Amino acid sequence: MRPGQILGAVLLLALSPATAEVPRADHGLLGHGCQRCHLKDRRGHPPSGPDDNAISMFLRLSVPPSSDEERDLVAARRIKFIPEPTYGGQLQDFAIQSHSAEGRMVIEYQEVEVELADGDVVSLRKPAYSVADLDYGPMQRETMLSPRVAPQMIGLGLLEAVPAEDILAADSTVTGLVVFFARNLAVPARRNPDDPQVLAGKKLFYEIDCIGCHNSKFRTPPNPELPEQSDQLIWPDTDLLLHDMGEGLADGRPESEASGREWRTPPLWGISLTPTVNGHSFFLLRVLRAPPEIHRRMRNYCGSASADATGSGFAVTSPRGNLVTCWDEAGTYAGSIRLQDVCGVAPGGTPGAFLLSGGAGERMCFRIGTDRGQPLEIAGPRGARWDNHLVKV
Repeated sequence: MRPGQILGAVLLLALSPATAEVPRADHGLLGHGCQRCHLKDRRGHPPSGPDDNAISMFLRLSVPPSSDEERDLVAARRIKFIPEPTYGGQLQDFAIQSHSAEGRMVIEYQEVEVELADGDVVSLRKPAYSVADLDYGPMQRETMLSPRVAPQMIGLGLLEAVPAEDILAADSTVTGLVVFFARNLAVPARRNPDDPQVLAGKKLFYEIDCIGCHNSKFRTPPNPELPEQSDQLIWPDTDLLLHDMGEGLADGRPESEASGREWRTPPLWGISLTPTVNGHSFFLLRVLRAPPEIHRRMRNYCGSASADATGSGFAVTSPRGNLVTCWDEAGTYAGSIRLQDVCGVAPGGTPGAFLLSGGAGERMCFRIGTDRGQPLEIAGPRGARWDNHLVKV
């Protein structure tokens, strides 16, 4: 395992122009090693904001077939797609020493309100992707972009061992130390299986038919050559198949037999440990429940939301209800406090701490697990007052 882990983490050596001639097409790269994208062998994440990089996310590039020959190759599945002529099959947003990156990925979000079955209205972020700062000229106008976030590597050997007839498709030829390392990354043990909240989530998982795609279990066949994956009952929560996810998740870019609306079901095992292993919980969808009385006091309106500095606590403000509501890392309700016309919320400097702002000019620091906040002074002109978004009025 150790040699494969070292190879996966090692930095790629950049070729020097003084010692080697490097074609322009080989200047770019996505990262300096496997671990730069597959952070600690776990899942990557989109940039958390405009100042964050896209080290564990990249864009696939392709163009529609432009000749009968290209159309025939795609139809026969001899090639998966037609690469963009200048930039190839993916945008390289890093480069080797003394060269420029090919370009930069840009993400813009649109807030989309969705009504749930129980009448609750939630706001989801719909991303739109583009490229900027292209170093080798414009792309073809018809170029199709498709984002990819680095998936977690745990349990790959177990998934590889699932028989073809069980998932209707399998195609894998693997060699080398890195493959051995990736194949044998262990899956974390199940935690708190008898906890009432876990059992309630399991019941809901089945009732709303998540199980239709996130198939709960497989048994790997006996295999003396791979005893680590042999004859094991596994629970990856994936059917390993493609599914039409509709227009809301479509990127319009076909690849091989997958249309621009189809995506493969990802395994869910280990997903709740993402904040612990990778230090982030960006873009992980979860439902945060609170007591009915708190829901009524929020008056069906949220002003702002924020995670704390570690991503292990969450706070939501409700100006209409003059209320700040908090949850812990497990999504369990962790209390609330009152602040007049409260809307602004941001992470404080320590775990579980938040900075709050109210419409009456109040600012305070609040920590999960306490029933009141501490006044917070903000530097500004003498006599200045602030609204609930910390804008001077």
